[in-house]
Amino acid sequence: MATKSPRFNVFGKQRCLPRKSPLSHTGPTTSNGIRLFGFHCHLGSTISNTQVITECVKKLIKLFDNKRFHHLRLLNIGGGLNIDYKRFSKRTKNNNEEDIIIPTIEDYIQSIKEPLQSLPYTIELIVEPGRSLIANSCILVTRVLGQKRTGSIRQLVVDASMTECIRPALYQAYHHIDTINSFSTDERIPFDVVGPVCESGDFLGKQRCLPNTLKRGDFVAIFDIGAYCSSMSSNYNMRPRPAEYTLDEHEQIKVLRKRETNQDLLRTFYVE
Repeated sequence: MATKSPRFNVFGKQRCLPRKSPLSHTGPTTSNGIRLFGFHCHLGSTISNTQVITECVKKLIKLFDNKRFHHLRLLNIGGGLNIDYKRFSKRTKNNNEEDIIIPTIEDYIQSIKEPLQSLPYTIELIVEPGRSLIANSCILVTRVLGQKRTGSIRQLVVDASMTECIRPALYQAYHHIDTINSFSTDERIPFDVVGPVCESGDFLGKQRCLPNTLKRGDFVAIFDIGAYCSSMSSNYNMRPRPAEYTLDEHEQIKVLRKRETNQDLLRTFYVE
């Protein structure tokens, strides 16, 4: 039985690895038909400090030793830059939070390139900057169903829910929420923006200052849902997923995905 030794992962949590893991392996790189070709780490996709990336790459390239691992040719630096989800928050939220400074793509590239200069040979580099590329490319347009009050909390009920955008309910992620006409001069008051799913955690944003005149049928936009929203959506409570549209280079609307129907949801069930 292999003995265990403590290691810390990128989230700072202790875990155990066999002492003869690839990180401490001194023998051949082939075992039982498995050949080691590279290393893959995952720092997450909410990085706002490129020094984290640089330090990670420095540690990984120390493993690229031709004498020990002569087949190594690949390095995958999982994750990537964050976006500033709160860049518009002062419009709708009473807070004094400082603006987040997000590194540029050039900063990101340089943070990887610099430590790689010490490698004596060329390797294949893989990066995963998906969130920074697409998160702010999409909005979710939802329709107001009405207003209600629970104790001292005023709620704005909309027809979108945790089934379309689960991030706020899942891990309290922030998405900016505003009316389609964000330049409205109507008085704004704090609302919890909630969905119609029968779950106490079905909320999209809390204490957002929105026009007090919002009524059934008005439209509200939920920003920055291009990453981890559609891909994490569900049919919970038998809710069909909404349609998805795009604007082409001529600013013409095109359908990316049709709205699901009840027939779509029932099609996978088998009934004798």
